Amino acid sequence: MKKILIIEDEEYIRDGAALLLEDQGFATITAEDGAIGIDKALTEAPDLILCDVMMPNIDGYGVLYRLRQEPTTANIPFIFLTAKVDRTSVRMGMDLGADDYLTKPFTLDELVGAVNTRLEKQARQIQETESKLEVLRRSIIYALPHELMTPLNGILGPAELLMQMFDILSKEEIVEMLGIIRKSGDRLYHLMQNYLLYAQLDLFSSDDEAITMMRNGCSYNAHVVIESASLSRATHITAGKKT
Repeated sequence: MKKILIIEDEEYIRDGAALLLEDQGFATITAEDGAIGIDKALTEAPDLILCDVMMPNIDGYGVLYRLRQEPTTANIPFIFLTAKVDRTSVRMGMDLGADDYLTKPFTLDELVGAVNTRLEKQARQIQETESKLEVLRRSIIYALPHELMTPLNGILGPAELLMQMFDILSKEEIVEMLGIIRKSGDRLYHLMQNYLLYAQLDLFSSDDEAITMMRNGCSYNAHVVIESASLSRATHITAGKKT
C-alpha cells in the first residue's frame, strides 16, 4: 500500500484529501504545517508528498527545498497544492524540484490521476535504473577475469623467465623484466582497488544510513591525498616516457 503525506494548513482540505485517497486504497499521513510536514517526511518515508504552497512559518517552497537536501527524501515525488498557479510560481517550484501542481479546488479524478501518474513515473525510473545497474554488474563480472589475467600474465611470464635464465641475462634485461613485473603489478593493484570501490558503492546503494554518512563526511587531509595521487601519476608518466 502506497503511503501519501498531505501537508496542508486548511483542515477541511487536508482531511478531505486524506479521505479521498484512503477510499482509493492509499495510506495517508497528514501534517498541518510545513515544519511538522518535514518531520513526518523524514520519519515516515512516504511514497509521495502533497503539499500546500502558502502556509505559515515554513511555506511549501521551504518544505520542498529542505526535503530535497536529505538523501532519504530527495527523490520522493512532490506535488504542490495551490489555489492560484502563475508562471513565476510554477517556475520556482520546478527549479526546486517539484514534480507537479494541483490547483485547488480539485476533483477526485484530478487528485487520484496526479498521484498515480507520479507514482507510475517513479516506478518506471526505478526499474530503468535497476536495469542499467544490472547491465553494469554483468559487464563487470564478465570482464573482470580477462582484465585480471592481462596484468597477471605480465607478472608470471617475466618472473618465470627470470627464474630460468637469471644466470645468462644481462643486468639491463633483468631490470627491464622487473619493470614489466612492477608495471603489471601496479595495474593489477589499481584494478582491484576499482573493483573494491565498485563493490562498496553497490552495497551502499541500498543503505540510506551509509549514503547519509558519506554525504555528510568530509576529508580534512584532501590536499595530502591529491598531492600523493598527482605525484604517483607524474612518476608513472615520466617513467613511461623514459622507456
